[in-house]
Amino acid sequence: MEHLQEIFDILPNGLLLLNPSEDRDNWKCTQVNKAAIEILGIEKTTGLPLDKLLPAEVVEKILDTHTVAVDFFLNDQNRWVLASVTQTETRMTIALTDITGVKESAFAERRLMRLYKSLTHSLADNEIILFDKDFNILLSEGVPRFIRLDMEGDLMGKNLKSLFETNPFTFLGEHVTKVFGGERAELEQEINGRFYKASVYSDGRDDDKPENVVGVLLLRDVSELNKKQRELEIRVQQLDRSNRELQQFAYVASHDLQEPLRKIMSFGERLNRKYDTLLSGEGKEYITRMNNAAKRMETLINDLLSFSRATQTDRKFEPTNLNHVIADVLADMDTVERTKAQIKLPDTLPVIESIPSQMRQLFQNLLNNALKFAHDSRPPKVN
Repeated sequence: MEHLQEIFDILPNGLLLLNPSEDRDNWKCTQVNKAAIEILGIEKTTGLPLDKLLPAEVVEKILDTHTVAVDFFLNDQNRWVLASVTQTETRMTIALTDITGVKESAFAERRLMRLYKSLTHSLADNEIILFDKDFNILLSEGVPRFIRLDMEGDLMGKNLKSLFETNPFTFLGEHVTKVFGGERAELEQEINGRFYKASVYSDGRDDDKPENVVGVLLLRDVSELNKKQRELEIRVQQLDRSNRELQQFAYVASHDLQEPLRKIMSFGERLNRKYDTLLSGEGKEYITRMNNAAKRMETLINDLLSFSRATQTDRKFEPTNLNHVIADVLADMDTVERTKAQIKLPDTLPVIESIPSQMRQLFQNLLNNALKFAHDSRPPKVN
């Protein structure tokens, strides 16, 4: 009997021999080998009923359905076990096999497939290659196959690093070798007149099981995308240039229109004032309508000038002689002569760093306001 037990104990799989209990509602263990004790993690097994040896749901399947094989997870042992049952009226034999490695491989493969399917659906225009820690290709998909080039057959099982030795994509080799060190690479390269964008990273969600970490290589032909982007950049540059030209035209046009408009308004006022008694009612109406139209035009020109200045944010400061600026402003202002204004300026004004047009507008506004809000009965004095 001892000799039989020795043979029983050296078997690699766990074995349980059970006899039916007296009430036939359960089975009791009569003999067990060392492998079964180790798998179940129970020191004393002989004499224990079946429901004390295996989980309740497993026992239920065995007794009710006479299941031949059932796998289950032992939480305390953190392992998966396959129980194969052989049963007669007087004897039950259960063979126990530790299938933890097989289960984990299956789980890893299913997780890998989920990851891969997710990538292929969301990145349909990419070549997608998944590889293991030894750089062996696990899955390869994508159209067109940039990496394959003239290679025939499936890439699965081939070594990814070896593909780059004779491949135009050799620039990816150094990045692939670093992927399991935690480095992620995003790069773009021109090959034979085409542009390719590559992403290399690792899926490190199974940090406790490094053998299950998967490397991912995404490769995409971005030649058309780059072409469209360059075309867009050129169009943006053209649009910016057109906007600047339009702004400059609006500024020049509105600025140059101011003086002739002031002349129209000035001479209209003089006509009305000097020839008021000689004009008929219709003539006076014409002058009034002309002055009103000129004022509306003045508002439009001022608005256009303000807009053009507000949008000229890229204009540079430059040396500006304020003596010349004020001389130009006074030359354009007929109101100085009309109001007989006395304007006293410093003998010499400085040269400053500024935007000349803004300095011109500054002094023009200051002088116009000074003359506009003057007393009617005496000539204004501006210092």
